[in-house]
Amino acid sequence: MNLRLSHRRSVPALAAAGLVALLGCGDLLQVDNPEEIPITDLNQNSPALIAALVNGAVGDFTHMYDDPFIWRGSMFTDEQVTGVNWEQTARLNLRIVQYTEGDADGMFSAISRALRQAEDVHERLLGLVTDPATDADVARVLNFAGYSYVAMGEAMCEAVVSKVDITTGVVQFGEYLLSPDSLFLRAIARFGQAFTVATAAGDANLQNLARVGMARAALGVGQNATVITQAGAVPAAFKWWLDFSDATTRENNNQFTNISGANHRLGMAPKFLQTGGAAFGTQRLVASQTDPRIQADTNWATGHNALTKLYKIRQGLRFDGYNGNRWGSVPRTTPAAYARGSDILLADGVEAQHHLYEATGPSAATSAFIDARRAVGFQSAMNFAANDPAMMAELREQRGRDLFQGGFRLGDLRRWKKNGTGDFFPSGQHVNYPAAAWLNYGDATCYPLPLEEYDGNPFVRDLKPS
Repeated sequence: MNLRLSHRRSVPALAAAGLVALLGCGDLLQVDNPEEIPITDLNQNSPALIAALVNGAVGDFTHMYDDPFIWRGSMFTDEQVTGVNWEQTARLNLRIVQYTEGDADGMFSAISRALRQAEDVHERLLGLVTDPATDADVARVLNFAGYSYVAMGEAMCEAVVSKVDITTGVVQFGEYLLSPDSLFLRAIARFGQAFTVATAAGDANLQNLARVGMARAALGVGQNATVITQAGAVPAAFKWWLDFSDATTRENNNQFTNISGANHRLGMAPKFLQTGGAAFGTQRLVASQTDPRIQADTNWATGHNALTKLYKIRQGLRFDGYNGNRWGSVPRTTPAAYARGSDILLADGVEAQHHLYEATGPSAATSAFIDARRAVGFQSAMNFAANDPAMMAELREQRGRDLFQGGFRLGDLRRWKKNGTGDFFPSGQHVNYPAAAWLNYGDATCYPLPLEEYDGNPFVRDLKPS
């Protein structure tokens, strides 16, 4: 949000005197715009700043969630392959991430900025709004603080959370490393506060945003009872969008930037090609493109690095341009390409149901949900028996399709690996093998704390990796 200031200009003395003599009006050119904030009102305790503060927190989160969280966060999952001609980005796609390089710093810094904004704005609002316990803006920033903790927990191997004194501006460094589980627990606490305030404010959308976020965080720490309670209360039709625009580069959807043009740099990974990974590198994959949720261009082309075979990804369910079209339908229809202003779902009822049924485990209700999601993808029903252990593998498959490129895959793969479900990170030879420097996948599953934090934070300086 741009903050416009009211500048009052006076005319030169002689001209002003002439105008007074002529018109009897000494302030003819002093025009006030009631929608602007006078300079005299620009102080940290001005209620006129509430909207700017809240929108700033939401804006920083939105920018972070798009890039780096979605794009770079999925870089070493099985969702995408990169065609970026930068060595460190190629390493990311090979599951090699180094704490001395910029991507680790970019991920940590962007999430930290969004988190710090939400926390600081919440603290500031306590002294600005009439009743913090019933104010929807307070609930909003608490929700975005919660989602920032979730992003930190899903992307980072470990983290520190610093604080800024809003009266002095002094940074209070995080004194110890936090595990992902600790970050998820902090998220749960923030979502609980957000839900309480949203309830008092009578805002059902903010209540449901808190419920979905709490279920997502609780799933990360294995609190299945909390997941079932919170996710089970979310209406199926609920949606919360992150807004993007074609107005400025910062407001553009990063998927558009990465997929458009001759110099594009992002493509579908073998796992999500509807013909299966063995078909990677084949042209004219038309007939196989039957699930509208995971559509990609049926021909590959090389882009930025003139090497990687890139099947350009089309908009899935997490993006507002999704149209349900399929290359493989008869007659052939056209799935939506990304646009600069394509909005992204932060939370919705479908996501909540995936959380619910993963926490529930094999059951008749889980089987029915799976078949309902398969129907969305024009797949036949499986009709699992209520105790069939294969049911959960199919639930994971449907989750991957429903949430594709929406910012979930890294957290999902890490959770399933941690709880013993299975290691589904890509392994073996990369699709570019045996090109120079493109050999076998590494073993990274998260982003390390960056060098800048070890060097700048006295409390963790001695913990810097050797």
